[in-house]
Amino acid sequence: MKKLTQYVYDLFKDVPESDQKEFVIQEVLQNLEEKVFDLKEHGKTEEDAINKAIVEFGDIEDLKKELGATSGKNQFI
Repeated sequence: MKKLTQYVYDLFKDVPESDQKEFVIQEVLQNLEEKVFDLKEHGKTEEDAINKAIVEFGDIEDLKKELGATSGKNQFI
């Protein structure tokens, strides 16, 4: 599921490299893959299941902040 992997790595691209970051990425990927599998079991195509899992994933800004993300938001405030 290359699309999921790329999506998750893109989400965390502004987080400094660390073992903790890699652990979180793997956890997020596992959760998304499980969601896709479940959606496929309920009749969704793989593409539809991936898209739905991504849409339903939610906001991870707090998690990224915990990991030390450096986003441009509020940079000058």
